[in-house]
Amino acid sequence: MTQLPIIACKLFWGNATKERGQKRLKVVIACNQLIKRKELAEILVSLGIDVVAPESTIRIDVLKNCDTLAGNARKMAEEFSRAYELPALACESALIIDSLDHKKRFLSQQLGDANDNEIDNNNQLLQALHNADHRHARLICATHLVFPDHSPSITAEGSIEGEILTQPAGSTGFDYDPLFYLHELDKSLALTTLAEKIMFSHRGIAMRSLVKKVQLANEIARSVALSPSNKPQDNNPPITVVLASNQAAKRREISALLKTINIKVAAPNPTIHINIEKNVDDYAGSAGKQAQAFADAYSLPALSVLSGLFVDALVAPPGFHTNTYAGKKSSHQKNNAKLLQAMNKVDVRDAHFQCYIHLAFPNHQQPIVTEARMDGAILRHNLGSSHCSFAPLFYIPSLAKSFAQATLKEKATSSHYGIALRAIAEQLSKSTTQKEPAQ
Repeated sequence: MTQLPIIACKLFWGNATKERGQKRLKVVIACNQLIKRKELAEILVSLGIDVVAPESTIRIDVLKNCDTLAGNARKMAEEFSRAYELPALACESALIIDSLDHKKRFLSQQLGDANDNEIDNNNQLLQALHNADHRHARLICATHLVFPDHSPSITAEGSIEGEILTQPAGSTGFDYDPLFYLHELDKSLALTTLAEKIMFSHRGIAMRSLVKKVQLANEIARSVALSPSNKPQDNNPPITVVLASNQAAKRREISALLKTINIKVAAPNPTIHINIEKNVDDYAGSAGKQAQAFADAYSLPALSVLSGLFVDALVAPPGFHTNTYAGKKSSHQKNNAKLLQAMNKVDVRDAHFQCYIHLAFPNHQQPIVTEARMDGAILRHNLGSSHCSFAPLFYIPSLAKSFAQATLKEKATSSHYGIALRAIAEQLSKSTTQKEPAQ
C-alpha cells in the first residue's frame, strides 16, 4: 500500500462543495468534552472539513499517560477512529508558565486533581501566580488525524504567546482561555470570535496547518493515481545536482532521498574545497551562499539543505546549531546526550524539525527555495541508530517510530527532508516544462 496519507481514504470524503465540486473530508472529533468538541467542529467546518456528530451510545475514555501532547492526541484519535470506523481528529493543549517552578511549568487541563473542573483549575492557576511579577505564558497545541485503514496519520502543532490575567475575562472558550491574554487582539481567548480563533489561537493555527497538510496529501495522492504506473518519463530525464555539503553522512541520506524523486547527485570532486562560514543570524542566507559557491565551482545546480531541531520546552533549543549543539567539535552521540540532559525533568516534550532547502544555478538564475517541518516529540532514550544528530531521539507519531528507525520510503513521504525535496522536484519540473521549445 502506498504511504501517501489520503490516497486510501477516498471512502471518507463526503459531499462535493458547491464552489469547486471537490469532496470534503469527514472526521469525528476525538473528544468527550462538549464545549471543546463544539469549538473544534466550528473551526474545522470553516476550514472545509465536515464533522460527524458523536453517537450517544458510544462513550470512549482514554487514559492520557503519554509523555507528550502528541502521544496523548494519537491515543485519543486511534481509539475514536477504531470505534467509529472513520478518520478521527484529536487536539491536546498545554499551558506553559515561565515564572512557575519546573514542576508546574507545564499545565494541562488537569492542573489540579483529575476530577477538578475548569473553574477550580483556573482558580488554582491564579493562586499559583498570586505573587508573580512576570505572567508571560505560552499555549501549545498538538493535533493528530488518524485513518481507520491505517494510512499514515497527519499531525500539526500550533503555539501562541501571551500573559495570564489576574481574573477571568469572557466565556466563549474552555480550559484556560478566560485567563490567557493575547496582545495582538487586546483581549482574552475567551472573548475572541470564531474568525479570530481560527487566525490567532493555538488551536486555530494547528488546525489550519493540519488542513493544509490534508490538502497537500490529497493532491499528491491524486497526481500519483493519475500517473502511469512504473512508466519512465522519457521527456523528463533526471536532472543532476551537486550537494553543497561537506558532511558525508548528510550527503548519503539526501542523495538517497533525491534518487526517489528522479534527481541524480554528482560525486564530490576531491580537488574542490568549499567552506562558507555560517552567519548565526542568517542561516538561510548562508545556505544560499553555500549553494551558489558549489554551483559556480561544479558548473551544476547545487542543493544546500539546512535542518534544525526546535524543542518547545527549551529556551535555547538546538535550532540550526544541530551539529554543534554540544560544541564546535561535538559528535552526534554528544549532541544527543546533551539534549537528553536538558530534557531530563521535562514532561511536555513536543518538538519539530525544520528544513530549509536552497537550489542555486551556475548561471545565477533565480534560485528555488523550499521549506518544510516534521512534528514529533523527544524520546527519553535512543531508538535506532543514525549518523545524524537527534534522529534516534525524535519520535514521529504518524509512523510510531523514531526518525532513525524510519525507512527510506517513509522518510521520502513523511520527513521534513522528503516534503521539501518533493517541492523542489515539482518546481524543477514546472520550470523545465515552461522552457521547452515549441515543436
